[in-house]
Amino acid sequence: MAEQVGSVADFYSPEPIAVPRLGEPADVSRLLLFLASSDASFITGSEYVIDGGLVLGPALQAETA
Repeated sequence: MAEQVGSVADFYSPEPIAVPRLGEPADVSRLLLFLASSDASFITGSEYVIDGGLVLGPALQAETA
């Protein structure tokens, strides 16, 4: 049996990412509901990255004068 070591929040800080928060299940389910609806009837062969900008790398910080 695997040992539980903690949650993602214990090891990951979303602070430098474009959307500075951890993702929620609702973030994914909203997209799935949209894609299953008639509003998405013209969408074909698309990929959706639901990661708050994680793959983009750290967000640039605004310069303070």
